[in-house]
Order: sequence, then structure tokens, then C-alpha cells
Amino acid sequence: MVIKASFSVSRLPNDSTLNYRSDAKSSNARKRSAVASLINRAEENSPQSGYVQDFQDNLRQAHQQVRQAMGTSAVAEKTYFDRRVRSYSFAVGQRVWLYWPRPLVRQKHRKLTLLWTGPLIITSFRSPILVELKDITSGRKQIVHIDRIRNRD
Repeated sequence: MVIKASFSVSRLPNDSTLNYRSDAKSSNARKRSAVASLINRAEENSPQSGYVQDFQDNLRQAHQQVRQAMGTSAVAEKTYFDRRVRSYSFAVGQRVWLYWPRPLVRQKHRKLTLLWTGPLIITSFRSPILVELKDITSGRKQIVHIDRIRNRD
């Protein structure tokens, strides 16, 4: 049995797909390190032909262009994401509605499905995004993501 350092689970003897993936990962790592070694500046003492020098310069220039394009793309994606981010202002003891679509049992049409249940009371915050709610009628408690609750007002 072979245990690879790149996996968090042990490899089974009959599982060839894990071995293939690890070989592919190591192959990609070798390719990346080979390209990186071409991009990095060579030592000044080693003689190089004009072709090798031009090839390395072209690789460096392409690498810089790709890095700039990736940076621009990342900034654009962040601005699109930040447009949809909402701030939440909930407090312990506040009454809220919970998004909990009921399954179709006796209803013919999906558009008549009740999407929100409640009111429920916020009993505590488990984290900045997890809230513990308590049902007013049954006293049942549950932990939900903050995206699933709305202000009752």
C-alpha cells in the first residue's frame, strides 16, 4: 500500500483513480516548475544563446501580461460581488421570518407554496453568519444561516 503526501485520506489498493490524479498533479507541478525555471532569470555566469534569451524574455513578458489581466479580472469580480452584499442588523430577542419552503403536499400549484414561516425569535448568534432561532408556538430551536431570515416588520 502506497501513501501519498498530497492526499488527506489513505489510498486503497484497488483504487487506481487516486493514483492517476496524484500522478497528474505531480506532472502538472513538474510542468509549472519547468516553466517557472524558464521564466526566472538565469545566472549571469552561464552562457546562453540568443534564442534562449529571446525565449525567456518572451515568456517573462507573457507572464506579466497574464498576471495583469488576472489582477484586473479579480478587481472586476470583487466589485460585482460587493454590489450584492447586504449588511444585516439583527439583535437577540428580535422577531424574524424564516425562509422555509413547504413541500407540495396538498397543493396543486407551486406558486401557492408558503415560503416564509414564523415569527421566530433570535435566541443567540453562533457566529457572524449563524443564528439560533426559537419558534414561538412550538418552542423548537434551530440553527440557520443569516441569509435565510428576514426582519418581521
